[in-house]
Amino acid sequence: MEERPFSQEGVIDRFEEKQAIIKTADQQEVHWPINNLPEQVNKGDRIRLIVSTSRTAQEDREKTAKALLNRLLSNA
Repeated sequence: MEERPFSQEGVIDRFEEKQAIIKTADQQEVHWPINNLPEQVNKGDRIRLIVSTSRTAQEDREKTAKALLNRLLSNA
């Protein structure tokens, strides 16, 4: 089964009140709370929005842990 990325890239278009308006490549607008963005984000910055479920988050943690362990073991 082919794994699809669950992410979308966009650009911070503007800020309105407590929301950042992010425009995607297909010109959709995503309204995102400013306090849920990394610090020092500015208008024009490119960002990536990632969607995950508890299952995909767990799979990502497992992949990261395995890669880290393999790297540590290969350096031993």
